[in-house]
Amino acid sequence: MILKIPYSIDDFVVKTVMKEDIVSEGEISFSTSLRLDCSFRGNIISDGGFVIISPTSTVIGNITAGTVMVAGKVFGNISASKKVELFSGAEVIGNIKAPKFRMEDNVKFEGECDIFYEDEEREVQNA
Repeated sequence: MILKIPYSIDDFVVKTVMKEDIVSEGEISFSTSLRLDCSFRGNIISDGGFVIISPTSTVIGNITAGTVMVAGKVFGNISASKKVELFSGAEVIGNIKAPKFRMEDNVKFEGECDIFYEDEEREVQNA
């Protein structure tokens, strides 16, 4: 049985969009939502926001956010406090750490995946 994510990255409304004609380098920090349709080299950081890496996007750097949705290419580590979702056609070369992880068919993923549960993390911290 093939499980399919019941929505697409286009179903989400985001506050900030970096369009396809942008090529950027540096560090991005945001608090709510971000969609990248462009090429970006550097780290993307958010305390609890969500980031969408669209099919036209390539990110070379690490991503830290609440929710990370990837349909494009990411060459770096992904760390999410809520979840990571990889859509069909995505390519991720790097490690993933999140409490929830979902992946469609036709995804290229090379790296390690660390799925932690909030209760387990609290037990480790209190031990």
